[in-house]
Amino acid sequence: MHALLLAVLLGAEPTGFHPELHPILQVAGGLEGELPWAATYRVPRLTTQMVSRFGLRAALADWIDAESEFEANAGYHGASTWEGQAALSVRNQLIRFRGARWKVEVGRVTDEASVDYFSQHVADFLIADPFTRDPFLYTGYNRGNGVLGTFDVTPSLRLGFTANAGNPVSLTGSLPIGGAFTPFERFYIQPYQAVNQVANHYPDDTFQMYLLAPSVVWSAGPVEVKAEVQGYQVDTNTTNAFDWFIYGFNARASGRVKLLDGKLQGFANLAFDRNDVVDPATQRLLPDKYVSFCSGVGLDFNYAGANGVGAQYVRIQYRTGGGVITTLQYANLGTTYWLTPQVSLGARLAFSLRHEINSGVPDIGDVALFATTRALVF
Repeated sequence: MHALLLAVLLGAEPTGFHPELHPILQVAGGLEGELPWAATYRVPRLTTQMVSRFGLRAALADWIDAESEFEANAGYHGASTWEGQAALSVRNQLIRFRGARWKVEVGRVTDEASVDYFSQHVADFLIADPFTRDPFLYTGYNRGNGVLGTFDVTPSLRLGFTANAGNPVSLTGSLPIGGAFTPFERFYIQPYQAVNQVANHYPDDTFQMYLLAPSVVWSAGPVEVKAEVQGYQVDTNTTNAFDWFIYGFNARASGRVKLLDGKLQGFANLAFDRNDVVDPATQRLLPDKYVSFCSGVGLDFNYAGANGVGAQYVRIQYRTGGGVITTLQYANLGTTYWLTPQVSLGARLAFSLRHEINSGVPDIGDVALFATTRALVF
């Protein structure tokens, strides 16, 4: 009866097919104690944190899936929850067509080749805090509206291609693009900040971005390597057909090796970005180019089943032309103990530091201690 009613409402004929539904649920919460590293005006904080992700994955045919996932996000120091109302974020929203050796996803997709390897034992808060999330974004992690395709040439070799087009706010691949866009430090802050200034809470729609990303993933035994080049174009003023575009690329490479029957794994990630810089006053390109280099290493050791310890370190360095060199550093040391196959306890020591070389600007950094529990259902 319910299937018949749903079919009538959607204008479709009932087929008798019943989709296989699989829940998606990830919940993490706990305490975070934060101590400013170079404090001149900030004070220590103790924060109760919470983040959850929920959705459904449906098998609609042997070769078609659909997926819808949201996040009740944590914000900064729990700031996304006020009077019991949590701010929601859109994660994967897609239809997936697949075969034995190929896959095509349409919707809000996640480019698997753009995901850095990371320590499983520092993911106690689902990579939702600045100490773990920000390095992902700087190196080119790309989730956004687009089309993604992969093809397995051999069991060890996979080729991929991702295409995104739309407002820069519609994809995370816009965040590595650097260079000041007066009065903001980076151009994407301009369309993003308009969300709070217009009645419909949409970003500034005079921006348009295109991103194309061919990729390759190769695996052999305990070794896996992936590489990708993200080429992009950004129009900062679509109301002017004669303005200048931002062109650039982000070249990425990552590798991971598993040893001791998977108990020990080490990984490394590299990313290099170079792009044009636009003067918003004249809408012309500046002679300087923005350049960034990101590197990261880490390891995991599982001493009993999935229980273990892990650490990772990420360094990000960038500058525009001959300007000031800025470095960002992130370090995490964590441990995980699984009470059941779905529920774990975690503890983590995290560190971040921003330093501008020879600028006279004081360093800004934080040291944090997390004590969390998480539950995962896929």
